[in-house]
Amino acid sequence: MDGLRSIDVPSCWEEIEQDYEGVAFYGTRFKTPEQWKDRTVQLQFDAVNAIAKVWLNGYAVGQHEGGYGPFEFRVHTD
Repeated sequence: MDGLRSIDVPSCWEEIEQDYEGVAFYGTRFKTPEQWKDRTVQLQFDAVNAIAKVWLNGYAVGQHEGGYGPFEFRVHTD
């Protein structure tokens, strides 16, 4: 992808580009603690404006549509 920029999370895209209306991608890398192996954990989001398509390690986790309300997905760790 061309034109990648860093943004703190949690945050909102408008802090980078005021009045932006369109698609934005957020990504991060993290390691899970060893004690999480073979457990179900929750990925929690405080808010996303419009549509969120969530992927984890190359796998689609789910999709959420709505305004600024919180939502979560349950995922199983390997």
